[in-house]
Formats: sequence, C-alpha cells, structure tokens
Amino acid sequence: QVLHRPRGVGAKHPDDGIYLMAADISSVQGDKTKVDVWRPTWGYAHISESFEQWVKGSSNRCPDLR
Repeated sequence: QVLHRPRGVGAKHPDDGIYLMAADISSVQGDKTKVDVWRPTWGYAHISESFEQWVKGSSNRCPDLR
C-alpha cells in the first residue's frame, strides 16, 4: 500500500491517505495473470515502473518513496 500524505497548508485528505497507485491482479488462464494498474498521469512514475518490473519477474528493489 502506497499512500501520499500532503502536509501543505489547508491540505485535507482521508484519514488513511491518498492512494498513488492501485492494482487489480487476477488469474485468467492456468499460469497466466492479468494485472490492471491505475496511477496518476503525472509524478510518481518510478512507483508504477518498479511495480511493472516486479510483475515481469525482474529483480528490482522498492522505490524510495521519500
């Protein structure tokens, strides 16, 4: 779970944060898996790119979220 917690003046967000990425992962046929990813169209691309590399099976460390 990746959460964004804005700290700017007047920033109001849900108690559990704002989601930067969501993924729906499901089995479709035998050894096949379907992955749908939703993310912002700007910023935080390194998070979804890292996730995509993990899905493809390449060795990749978690992105630095700070």
